[in-house]
Amino acid sequence: MFAPASPGSEAKVTAGIAELRRLGFVVELPAMQQPEGYFAASTEARGAELVRLLGDTKVDGVIGVRGGYGSNYLLGPTLAAAARAAKVVLGFSDLTSVQIFLWQQCGWVTFYGRWWQLGSMQERALPVAMMNSRCSCQSANRLQGGKFRCRGKL
Repeated sequence: MFAPASPGSEAKVTAGIAELRRLGFVVELPAMQQPEGYFAASTEARGAELVRLLGDTKVDGVIGVRGGYGSNYLLGPTLAAAARAAKVVLGFSDLTSVQIFLWQQCGWVTFYGRWWQLGSMQERALPVAMMNSRCSCQSANRLQGGKFRCRGKL
């Protein structure tokens, strides 16, 4: 979990972590950051944390704590360079700028949605896809056209 824009409330983050663990995910706690105005942390700190998570081979996916404002400041060559191996990216609202960037620059397919809704989607495709499949498609066009193969863990 990471906060690319605005900070999340501690109570909601704690409840979300419990729900993700209930669903069988191993969750790395969000980095402790010092809020800066409306942002979860400085642009540099938020960017460094996202680059770290995308570059960490032990991390299979990242989930945005909340939307807000400020994710667009994280876009650029450093982020693109860190995004070597596709990972699950789940988020909504302001995180959309990061999702579009990863699609346009790296060919990633990401998931738009609120992480706290995972429990209500338990029987649906998203948690299954996140836990049991690896999409080998290179672009969203292939995914939309239904021409993709899935294997392994995402």
